[in-house]
Formats: sequence, C-alpha cells, structure tokens
Amino acid sequence: MKVAIPVWQNRVAPLFDVCSHVKILDTNQQWAPVKTLELKRSSVGQRLSALYDAGVEVVVCNGISLFLKCCLQSRSILVLCDQDGSEKEVVQKIKKELQLK
Repeated sequence: MKVAIPVWQNRVAPLFDVCSHVKILDTNQQWAPVKTLELKRSSVGQRLSALYDAGVEVVVCNGISLFLKCCLQSRSILVLCDQDGSEKEVVQKIKKELQLK
C-alpha cells in the first residue's frame, strides 16, 4: 500500500491543499520512501492526478478542505486527517491505526 504524507520542515504540513511536497511511502517495503511529489503550483486536478498516478491509497494529513477530501475519497483514496507531529511520529501512529508493521 502506498501512503502519501505532505511534509513541511520534517513535520506533517498544516494544510494539504497548499503543500509543496508530498512523500510517498510504501508499506510493502518497510515504509520506505518511494518518491517525493512536487506540488508547488498544482491545481486540485493536478494534485489528484499525481496522487492517483502514483498509486496512493492513503493520504495522511493535518488539515484538508472538505472539497479536496471528497475528491480524494471519490477516487477510493482513504484520508486520515488531524495527524500532527513529526513525520516519524505520524508514521508510527498510522502504522498502528492501519494495523500494519
């Protein structure tokens, strides 16, 4: 499973809608980073396409607009909101939440 986490200064970005970078982690490879998506000037459609094309199944974020959340969910992408903290802390919390090791 591929998990996307918007990162800003080694923490989960405060708002997914305007984040510049999203790290893609692969749970099948010990949560190893697969790649980083650059989304600086991306529209909503471009963000959705980039995540979908990367095979993302879960988006972990701190905050997200209802519109973007619904768009992601319409593409069968699970959205886990209100995740605050360092990237490492959030990954550990999400592993437990998704019951993955």
